[in-house]
Amino acid sequence: MLYKVALVSIVISLAVLSSYSVQAAPSVKLLETNGYLNSDGHYVVLGEVLNDGSVPLQFVEVVVQFFDHELNPLITLSSSIALEKIHPGQISPFAVILKDATVVPSVKSFTITIGDLNPTDVKPAKLAVIFHKLEIVEGNIVVSGRIANDGTALSENTKAMVVLYNVVGEPVRYGFTFTDPRNILAASSGLFSIKFTVDNISSINGYSISSESSVYAETERIVKIQNPTMQRIEEVVDLSDLSIFDQNERATNSIDVGEPALFKINLSNNIMERQQYTYILQIKDQNEFVVSLSWSVGSLDVRESSTATIAWIPLETGTYGAEAFVWKDINDPVPMAFSTQSESLRVT
Repeated sequence: MLYKVALVSIVISLAVLSSYSVQAAPSVKLLETNGYLNSDGHYVVLGEVLNDGSVPLQFVEVVVQFFDHELNPLITLSSSIALEKIHPGQISPFAVILKDATVVPSVKSFTITIGDLNPTDVKPAKLAVIFHKLEIVEGNIVVSGRIANDGTALSENTKAMVVLYNVVGEPVRYGFTFTDPRNILAASSGLFSIKFTVDNISSINGYSISSESSVYAETERIVKIQNPTMQRIEEVVDLSDLSIFDQNERATNSIDVGEPALFKINLSNNIMERQQYTYILQIKDQNEFVVSLSWSVGSLDVRESSTATIAWIPLETGTYGAEAFVWKDINDPVPMAFSTQSESLRVT
């Protein structure tokens, strides 16, 4: 009997340890990202990460691998995120800059991964942005404000980090600066101002401000951004070679009434992510009246090409036009391929 009690005790202890380890697991989530050429001809990968775990982390590294148009790897770079310590629930920007002029022209895409996660202690949250604004000065965007030290110690090396967002909600510019004064006395404050050069100022839809010093963390990240007014539409799938086959898998442009016609389309994934897609087939008669609208759902792995098929059984003779296109979802009419494919079918 004593043996059984001891065994139960061990099991309970293991369960408690297991529960604790799950709660304390470090985790960082990649949020919105963006890549662009800056005025110096450098390729900048800009983004944000969220500490969605339960422990503070320090010196979180992001690793960016660049690819050419054929998805051949070009170069891999890494950089730490802007916040030295990122607490649970905090968001930090990051920027990785490719400066090699021999590589930049070949960049077509990139992937981002998170490096090692290093748990650390908590930095007291005592920095508060007590004033901030965005204004246009001589064709540039300037974000300025004042950061207060609500702690009891000197806030050394106090920084402001600002991200601009476009109408799609993507981060498009990042900058940081030390406050003036750089070391803020207790119960005092410092000013900051960051200037951004943006080709199309009207495309900017808001900004965020993060702050940190060697001693203190921010009490709150400032976010002033309107709801995204547009959705980015990106061609992520190549659509080609719509072909018609009979039930014996023979290519044809003529079929008998009551016999199935198989409409096959070739699909290729263009980006470095697995993609869900909806292949839609619309068939019209000679009077341009839609007689059939059908679809099939599938997925494509990275760099994968595949063939999707939809069957249609005609009930009347005539000449019909078939049009194939690909959407994200039948209830979400966002095109995944800008082109469409068409074929005609004679039914006898």
